[in-house]
Amino acid sequence: MIRVWQGWRRDPLADAADWKTFLDRLGSQFIPQTWKVMTRFGLQVYSPTVLQPMVDGLPEEVALLIYSSEAAYLEHKQDPEGIAYSASHADIFGFPKGPQRSRSGIAVDVGEVRAKYGTPVHRAAVSGTEALESDKCVLELAVLSKAHAKDAVGVLSALQKIGGEMVFLIEDRYTLLWIASDGGLDRAAVEVALTGLFDVAPQIAWYQAERASLKSTSGFKVIDGSSLYFKQD
Repeated sequence: MIRVWQGWRRDPLADAADWKTFLDRLGSQFIPQTWKVMTRFGLQVYSPTVLQPMVDGLPEEVALLIYSSEAAYLEHKQDPEGIAYSASHADIFGFPKGPQRSRSGIAVDVGEVRAKYGTPVHRAAVSGTEALESDKCVLELAVLSKAHAKDAVGVLSALQKIGGEMVFLIEDRYTLLWIASDGGLDRAAVEVALTGLFDVAPQIAWYQAERASLKSTSGFKVIDGSSLYFKQD
């Protein structure tokens, strides 16, 4: 089961002056706790990325999470530590009504694509290319803002020559696209392939996830643009 998380700061953390507080809490508490707690419930890959504060409605922190199964994930809802972890989201993230409500969604496979927006979509790796859980995986995230892709089928068609496993999410004002590669991803080719899907040219920001582990540290220094990749051994 693949989940995509989108998070916005809660009040009063949403004030621009409190951006450092938000980053400190992500690095010292929330990100380590996610990996420490949820690996008990099937979490196999976790890649959180910090975007930018208060920019065009974009989430301020997004994450790709891969679980062994939905059943394993749901077990945390019956466990005291898992329940406490879920409740801790509200300490730093906001959940108001509207487009900036922190939320997560389960990805559907390409053959099940029905929703135009708001549903993450998963495409498996083409034979011989990298998977998201591969030991050699280099995970890259493209954030396309100021415009949105027209539909999920169009994204799949445009990226059919990009072999690595991918997950993407189309929202009204932005698109998130994670791609697994062996480190040789041609970003320019991806951008050219996507150009025709937009009414106006999007702004594209790229983030390459850094391999991370809790074995050597209990926390992380998180700054604008930080992107991490945790993987079960």
